[in-house]
Amino acid sequence: MKLELLQSFGLYSIVYFVLRLFWKDARLKIFDAYAVKAFVYLGLTWFLLWLIGYFVYYFQVLDEAGQEEFRSELVGKYFFRFWLQALLWLLITQAFRWKRLSRYLLIRILAGLSFVFSIERLVIIITSLHRDYLASSWKLFGEPFSFKDILGSDSIILSQIFRLCLYIACTFLIIAIEKAISKMKSNPANG
Repeated sequence: MKLELLQSFGLYSIVYFVLRLFWKDARLKIFDAYAVKAFVYLGLTWFLLWLIGYFVYYFQVLDEAGQEEFRSELVGKYFFRFWLQALLWLLITQAFRWKRLSRYLLIRILAGLSFVFSIERLVIIITSLHRDYLASSWKLFGEPFSFKDILGSDSIILSQIFRLCLYIACTFLIIAIEKAISKMKSNPANG
């Protein structure tokens, strides 16, 4: 499952802290409180969808032998391999329920970046940078090494801006839902 909206929390945090330096408005803090709520809710939603996806995979896709292998992966000798990354990401998002944690820029950026690199990716990167695994040359088919090779596309900035806009849209959605709920609670005759 993709984690783009959770990754964009780090980028949003940078934009928020820069705006906060120049614009001292209470509405900005209120919006940020809702943005942190969006991060918490999106993390919980992602985890639930992750669980549902694996249960659907187990019951609909696998045959009996595959189901037995999948069960051994869930609760077998190396069960932590399966659960560690998802539970870590769930804990990171739910830790922001504490208001003190959301005050610090570095913690927020690290939380957003933690969704960019999974544990599997970090192991691959560390292994590939080990001395025994380094290439004899950094050239690819005679072309010089460039950052485009690392990033994978020219539109990385545009995709990050798009993700940031999606994240802000989710935050506005949560604001609208909470206002509608509070309006319904304050006027029970219409509900």
